[in-house]
Amino acid sequence: MSKIDPQHLADRYMAQWTLSEAAERRAAIERLWAEDGTHILHPPAEIKEIAADSVVVGGLEILMLDDDGRIKTDYMAPGA
Repeated sequence: MSKIDPQHLADRYMAQWTLSEAAERRAAIERLWAEDGTHILHPPAEIKEIAADSVVVGGLEILMLDDDGRIKTDYMAPGA
């Protein structure tokens, strides 16, 4: 695996969630994620209850990368 710059990876990861143009977002996802990449979300009950009313900040994110440095698995635990 090539050396990964954690800040660059984090910047690219965050950017994919905020791109408004569908084609640009799709291209960013294809560059960042492995073809068989998986996103696993574990929201706690409190977040499920307030999701429609509030912006939740904080949590835990664990990214597992493949040999090409692309996201193979994304474990997301908001509010953790």
